[in-house]
Amino acid sequence: MVRKKVVIADGMAELRSLDKPAVITTCDHLAEHFSEQFLNKYGDSDELHLVFDRYDVPLSLKSATRIRRQGDQHPVYYRITDSTHIAKVTMKRLLSHERTKMELTEYISAKVIQRSECRGKSVVVAWGNNCQATHRDVTHLRSSQEEADTKMILHAVDAASHGATEINIHSPDTDVFILSLIRYPQLCNDVHFVTGTRQRHRVIKLK
Repeated sequence: MVRKKVVIADGMAELRSLDKPAVITTCDHLAEHFSEQFLNKYGDSDELHLVFDRYDVPLSLKSATRIRRQGDQHPVYYRITDSTHIAKVTMKRLLSHERTKMELTEYISAKVIQRSECRGKSVVVAWGNNCQATHRDVTHLRSSQEEADTKMILHAVDAASHGATEINIHSPDTDVFILSLIRYPQLCNDVHFVTGTRQRHRVIKLK
């Protein structure tokens, strides 16, 4: 039996956990750094899925929750281009505005696809309502769902239907774990939920 290992990762969680060295001064630098870190981190996989939330849903519950959590801190919008200067901007500050996140996830998705094609990696990236892959048609994975949490399960089921023998779902959210358990009968036998960092890093075999 041919083994096929698939990783499905929460794009925003990966972005938030990214270290931002001082040499990163523009969005182009950030996207290239993210792409390299992501591909190196999961380089032993046969197929990678990077799934981002949507940030263009008006009056959504999740958007209202984000605004409430910001409190008195006013988000700053950064127009995302290759040359946008972000040398002294923290990741938290950069990701504080919904429109910035929408533009940044689209921008980074394109960079990840481009870099993956250069390296010959099989990668699927979902952002907004869109989905694109380096190696196959994934128009059926386009989704209007707002949260990556539910879209990641859609990608896991798709990976299983395309011959995955091992699926690793990387997310910091327990609801992804619950959804994965519910859909486990539609997945392959060897499925792991991977969460946490450093001492709190956990790999839970769903079976």
